[in-house]
Amino acid sequence: MSRVLVVYYSLEGNTQRVAESLAEATDGDLLALRPRKEIPAQSFLKYPIGGFQALTGKEPTLHPLDKDPRDYDLLFIGTPVWAGYYTPALRSFFAQTDLQDRAVALFCTHRGGPGRTLGAMRAELGSNRILGEQDFAQPVDEGDPPPAAWAREILSRYKKNV
Repeated sequence: MSRVLVVYYSLEGNTQRVAESLAEATDGDLLALRPRKEIPAQSFLKYPIGGFQALTGKEPTLHPLDKDPRDYDLLFIGTPVWAGYYTPALRSFFAQTDLQDRAVALFCTHRGGPGRTLGAMRAELGSNRILGEQDFAQPVDEGDPPPAAWAREILSRYKKNV
Protein backbone atom coordinates (compact mmCIF):
# COMPACT_ATOMS: atom_id res chain seq x y z
CA MET A 1 0.00 0.00 0.00
CA SER A 2 1.34 3.41 -0.97
CA ARG A 3 1.40 6.21 1.53
CA VAL A 4 0.35 9.49 -0.06
CA LEU A 5 0.80 13.00 1.34
CA VAL A 6 -0.73 16.13 -0.16
CA VAL A 7 1.35 19.15 0.86
CA TYR A 8 -0.19 22.54 0.11
CA TYR A 9 -0.48 26.19 0.97
CA SER A 10 -3.78 28.03 0.57
CA LEU A 11 -4.67 31.59 1.51
CA GLU A 12 -8.26 31.81 0.26
CA GLY A 13 -9.25 28.13 0.24
CA ASN A 14 -9.04 27.33 -3.48
CA THR A 15 -5.86 25.28 -3.25
CA GLN A 16 -7.13 23.67 -0.05
CA ARG A 17 -10.26 22.41 -1.86
CA VAL A 18 -8.15 20.87 -4.62
CA ALA A 19 -5.76 19.35 -2.05
CA GLU A 20 -8.67 17.80 -0.14
CA SER A 21 -10.00 16.29 -3.38
CA LEU A 22 -6.56 14.81 -4.17
CA ALA A 23 -6.21 13.36 -0.67
CA GLU A 24 -9.69 11.85 -0.76
CA ALA A 25 -9.10 10.28 -4.20
CA THR A 26 -5.80 8.69 -3.11
CA ASP A 27 -6.67 7.93 0.52
CA GLY A 28 -3.83 10.29 1.38
CA ASP A 29 -3.00 12.57 4.27
CA LEU A 30 -3.00 16.37 4.18
CA LEU A 31 -0.22 18.70 5.27
CA ALA A 32 -1.16 22.39 5.25
CA LEU A 33 1.76 24.82 5.28
CA ARG A 34 1.02 27.62 7.72
CA PRO A 35 3.24 30.71 7.96
CA ARG A 36 3.59 32.14 11.47
CA LYS A 37 2.80 35.58 10.05
CA GLU A 38 0.02 35.23 7.49
CA ILE A 39 -1.18 37.79 4.97
CA PRO A 40 -4.76 38.73 5.93
CA ALA A 41 -6.97 36.91 3.41
CA GLN A 42 -9.64 39.63 3.60
CA SER A 43 -7.24 42.52 2.95
CA PHE A 44 -7.39 44.31 -0.40
CA LEU A 45 -3.56 44.44 -0.19
CA LYS A 46 -3.19 40.63 -0.20
CA TYR A 47 -2.40 40.51 -3.94
CA PRO A 48 0.33 43.18 -4.07
CA ILE A 49 1.86 41.99 -0.78
CA GLY A 50 1.77 38.32 -1.78
CA GLY A 51 3.05 39.00 -5.28
CA PHE A 52 5.91 41.14 -3.95
CA GLN A 53 6.88 38.43 -1.45
CA ALA A 54 6.78 35.73 -4.15
CA LEU A 55 8.95 37.75 -6.54
CA THR A 56 11.52 38.80 -3.92
CA GLY A 57 12.20 35.30 -2.57
CA LYS A 58 10.71 35.75 0.89
CA GLU A 59 10.89 32.64 3.10
CA PRO A 60 8.44 33.06 5.99
CA THR A 61 8.81 31.03 9.14
CA LEU A 62 6.34 28.16 9.09
CA HIS A 63 4.53 26.58 12.01
CA PRO A 64 6.04 23.14 12.73
CA LEU A 65 4.94 20.48 10.27
CA ASP A 66 2.62 17.89 11.80
CA LYS A 67 3.70 15.20 9.30
CA ASP A 68 7.11 14.24 7.97
CA PRO A 69 7.08 14.11 4.15
CA ARG A 70 9.95 11.58 4.24
CA ASP A 71 7.51 9.04 5.74
CA TYR A 72 5.46 8.98 2.52
CA ASP A 73 5.94 7.20 -0.81
CA LEU A 74 4.19 9.74 -3.03
CA LEU A 75 3.89 13.49 -2.52
CA PHE A 76 1.47 15.87 -4.19
CA ILE A 77 2.74 19.43 -3.69
CA GLY A 78 0.49 22.39 -4.44
CA THR A 79 0.28 26.15 -4.29
CA PRO A 80 -1.73 29.06 -5.58
CA VAL A 81 0.00 31.17 -8.24
CA TRP A 82 1.19 34.54 -6.98
CA ALA A 83 2.63 36.92 -9.60
CA GLY A 84 3.30 33.94 -11.88
CA TYR A 85 5.24 32.05 -9.23
CA TYR A 86 4.76 29.71 -6.27
CA THR A 87 4.10 31.12 -2.80
CA PRO A 88 6.67 32.07 -0.15
CA ALA A 89 5.29 29.35 2.17
CA LEU A 90 6.23 26.74 -0.43
CA ARG A 91 9.69 28.31 -0.81
CA SER A 92 10.16 27.87 2.96
CA PHE A 93 8.99 24.26 2.73
CA PHE A 94 11.48 23.49 -0.05
CA ALA A 95 14.31 25.18 1.89
CA GLN A 96 13.71 23.33 5.17
CA THR A 97 12.55 19.91 3.99
CA ASP A 98 14.96 17.27 2.73
CA LEU A 99 13.22 15.83 -0.30
CA GLN A 100 15.57 13.52 -2.17
CA ASP A 101 14.66 10.79 -4.66
CA ARG A 102 10.92 11.05 -4.03
CA ALA A 103 7.94 10.43 -6.31
CA VAL A 104 6.20 13.79 -6.67
CA ALA A 105 3.24 15.32 -8.50
CA LEU A 106 2.95 19.11 -8.70
CA PHE A 107 -0.17 21.24 -8.90
CA CYS A 108 -1.16 24.86 -8.76
CA THR A 109 -4.37 26.87 -8.72
CA HIS A 110 -4.84 30.18 -10.47
CA ARG A 111 -7.24 32.67 -11.96
CA GLY A 112 -5.09 33.72 -14.89
CA GLY A 113 -2.59 31.01 -15.80
CA PRO A 114 0.19 29.03 -14.12
CA GLY A 115 3.01 31.36 -15.18
CA ARG A 116 6.41 29.99 -14.17
CA THR A 117 5.00 28.18 -11.13
CA LEU A 118 5.24 24.53 -12.15
CA GLY A 119 8.62 24.94 -13.87
CA ALA A 120 10.07 26.69 -10.83
CA MET A 121 8.71 23.98 -8.52
CA ARG A 122 10.21 21.28 -10.76
CA ALA A 123 13.58 23.06 -10.62
CA GLU A 124 13.47 23.02 -6.80
CA LEU A 125 12.88 19.27 -6.85
CA GLY A 126 15.63 18.32 -9.29
CA SER A 127 16.59 14.93 -7.81
CA ASN A 128 13.02 13.76 -7.46
CA ARG A 129 10.89 11.80 -9.93
CA ILE A 130 8.14 14.13 -11.16
CA LEU A 131 5.14 11.97 -12.11
CA GLY A 132 2.95 14.80 -13.34
CA GLU A 133 2.08 18.47 -13.23
CA GLN A 134 -1.35 20.05 -13.37
CA ASP A 135 -2.72 23.55 -13.11
CA PHE A 136 -6.31 24.10 -12.05
CA ALA A 137 -8.11 27.29 -13.05
CA GLN A 138 -10.29 28.61 -10.24
CA PRO A 139 -13.00 27.72 -10.05
CA VAL A 140 -12.20 24.37 -11.66
CA ASP A 141 -13.88 24.52 -15.07
CA GLU A 142 -15.69 21.65 -16.73
CA GLY A 143 -12.94 21.53 -19.35
CA ASP A 144 -10.23 21.08 -16.72
CA PRO A 145 -9.40 17.59 -15.53
CA PRO A 146 -11.12 17.13 -12.20
CA PRO A 147 -8.58 16.96 -9.38
CA ALA A 148 -9.73 13.50 -8.22
CA ALA A 149 -9.35 11.96 -11.70
CA TRP A 150 -5.87 13.46 -12.06
CA ALA A 151 -4.88 12.16 -8.61
CA ARG A 152 -6.00 8.62 -9.46
CA GLU A 153 -4.03 8.78 -12.72
CA ILE A 154 -0.87 9.85 -10.86
CA LEU A 155 -1.34 7.13 -8.23
CA SER A 156 -1.78 4.52 -10.97
CA ARG A 157 1.35 5.78 -12.74
CA TYR A 158 3.26 5.57 -9.44
CA LYS A 159 2.14 1.99 -8.73
CA LYS A 160 3.16 0.84 -12.24
CA ASN A 161 6.69 2.13 -11.67
CA VAL A 162 7.27 0.81 -8.14
